[in-house]
Amino acid sequence: DLALVHSADHVRKVTRAFDSNGDAEAALGLGSDTYFAAKDSGYAAQLSAGSVVELATRIATGELSNALAVVRPPGHHCESRQ
Repeated sequence: DLALVHSADHVRKVTRAFDSNGDAEAALGLGSDTYFAAKDSGYAAQLSAGSVVELATRIATGELSNALAVVRPPGHHCESRQ
């Protein structure tokens, strides 16, 4: 699902496992407006994006009539190159 919006290279970069929080921060190159990046940030992003897509799909197909996704909003990081 992430590849629908982001390049394959970008998806690989941000969803890979990092050895430490510092490695994640260095590799992701996040700006000072980002609260933190941790070694499992990529996994958390996959869960967050995937749960929103799953809920939207279930609503669109009529399986659910409404839903609430309690996830950290991506804000400006939801752009295709971020």
